[in-house]
Amino acid sequence: MFKFEFCPTRSRCLTRGRGEMADVTVIMGPPRAGKSLFLALLYGLSYYSRQGRIPGFLRELAESYLGAEGHIALETEDGVVRCESTADGVSCAADARGQFMAYLLYEGLEYTLRYRHCAPPDERGEVLAYIEKAVMKKVGERYPVVVRGGELWEEVDGKHLPIRHSSNAVVLIGVLERLAGYASEGEMLLLDGTLDGLYPDDAAYIAYRIAQAASRGARAVVATHLPLIYDLFNNLDAVAEYLGKEKLRVETAGWIFHAGEIAPADYNLTPYGRVLMEIYSKIYR
Repeated sequence: MFKFEFCPTRSRCLTRGRGEMADVTVIMGPPRAGKSLFLALLYGLSYYSRQGRIPGFLRELAESYLGAEGHIALETEDGVVRCESTADGVSCAADARGQFMAYLLYEGLEYTLRYRHCAPPDERGEVLAYIEKAVMKKVGERYPVVVRGGELWEEVDGKHLPIRHSSNAVVLIGVLERLAGYASEGEMLLLDGTLDGLYPDDAAYIAYRIAQAASRGARAVVATHLPLIYDLFNNLDAVAEYLGKEKLRVETAGWIFHAGEIAPADYNLTPYGRVLMEIYSKIYR
């Protein structure tokens, strides 16, 4: 179960609604619908459950988003987190129903890994430590990435190439496949557009690896603009057949944040299907 509200002011809500979460939950919707905010609130609740305080970057987001009497809030089976704007300023509070670990993997993560630029806020620094631990403890099947001297390297024909010279796909898949193999029961992987730029075969592979993590008791929430990503998670049996892997017993859910509401993802992935049909009708007329 989840209930999400994104209301910049008292009289204006950009998105408000509720739904059910699953082992893997995929959320879609146009920009400014609140997908990244949804994940940030989930991470904030996780951080509060372990540290007893709201992470600073979530307060910064709230101060940026909220106007007069606005609020953002998320309630799940793990607890509730809410930030609101009053005459005294913006305040945030949370109530967790137990400790859980969530890792926020943001869009552009590969650039942080390659160049150490655009480093995330301090609270998210634990993600980079988690990545290095996963890479050290798990062997990848597709792209060989290792940690040496506190830095990431790609293995090429027995030699080590600094990760800054590797392609985005090698960095991202090389890391994500190890994260998926390392994630344990009770942990949550939050992917904020992280999968959108992948080659289709790589996308199918990493979707299966994430689903494997979910089959072991981890959870994943994936925000995406790419219909392929939704289709992969929504058709895991077909993905397993394509990859020649065993089928997994994983529940998935898909939701669309659109026009101020939250609705189950339909076959046409409204509004994505409508927009794509209009574009391609012009391309192939």
